[in-house]
Amino acid sequence: RAGPWHRTHTSARRSRRPPRRAHHASQPRARAMQRDKNEQALTDLSRLPGNKQCVTCTGPGSLAPRSVCVPLGIFVCTRCSGILRDFNFRIKSISASTFTSEEVEILRRKGNDEARRTYLAAWDPSYPLPTCGDVVRCKAFIKQVFAEKKYHIDQGAPAAVSTARPTAVPALATTSAPDL
Repeated sequence: RAGPWHRTHTSARRSRRPPRRAHHASQPRARAMQRDKNEQALTDLSRLPGNKQCVTCTGPGSLAPRSVCVPLGIFVCTRCSGILRDFNFRIKSISASTFTSEEVEILRRKGNDEARRTYLAAWDPSYPLPTCGDVVRCKAFIKQVFAEKKYHIDQGAPAAVSTARPTAVPALATTSAPDL
């Protein structure tokens, strides 16, 4: 086995291998650095005053939202994130997901304050937002606001004064999910 053929065969095989590229090692490191940068930017965005409360509900469970709806560019509580998923909106957890630079930029451009100005523009502020524990009312509200766009006014369109009153959400719905 240690004859001349073996030596020439193995050396020929080695010479056919492409040289190792140095940038392979730096790509994962660069991706990790970008991921860390995106995570820090998202954390900073979630701490802005307008994003510190869920855009769709009030109450103790709505403080410090833990999820985002990237297409809408909003920060939402855990309960509302589940309801938005029911309406096929893409939800990502702030702590358990990775975000691209584009997604972070969408959240930077939009955010909860912009969503309130756009999606709740025709909303009567004297009518209170649903509380976090009232799942039935939250679901009806999210359907009206984001799925049906009932109170939406496009920022690019001329301002129209809406006299639409909020549709009453079932008041008899006392069923609430347990606080998690």
